This record gives sequence, structure tokens and C-alpha cells, in this order.
Amino acid sequence: MIIEIDPDLRIAGESRAWELQRRPERRSPESKGEVQWRVIGYYTRFHTALQAAFEQEVREHPAEGVAEAIEAINGIHQKYSEVFEQHIGEQRGNEDQ
Repeated sequence: MIIEIDPDLRIAGESRAWELQRRPERRSPESKGEVQWRVIGYYTRFHTALQAAFEQEVREHPAEGVAEAIEAINGIHQKYSEVFEQHIGEQRGNEDQ
């Protein structure tokens, strides 16, 4: 299972962990045109991987000042809430089948 957070960040489910992955800025010559996602963290639970991605995006945001930071955090929170709700909806849909 792969859950795209945005075009450059995703969470990929593997057999033993959730991987937080970032799209590389440059493709290596060995990739032959395919995107080779770079793993930036391993997590045993989906919500922990989602939380780590959220916190990283907040830390890296270029906001300056309290008002800008609050606005940025609210926007980031909304984005991640939608990703989480979409993931939960997909899981419930799979359980019904």
C-alpha cells in the first residue's frame, strides 16, 4: 500500500514496517528514468509514520513569526487530516468486501 501525502512525500507499507519516503531531487543515472524513492524513516504503525511526516513538514516550513507559524500549522494539519481520513475510508471499504 502506498499513501501519497504530496508529490514529493509518501508512506509505503512494507511487510514489516511503514516507510516514510521522499522523492529525490535528482534522478540517478542508474534509475533508468524511474523514480527511486529515498526512505527517511521506518515505523511500525501507520499513524506514527503520518505523525512523523507532519512534524517534519512543520519543522521545515519557512514561516516567520507566530501568526505565520500558526497559519502554516493549520494548513498542514488540514492536509494531513484529509490524508488520514482518506486512508481510514479506504481501509473501511476493504473490510466491507
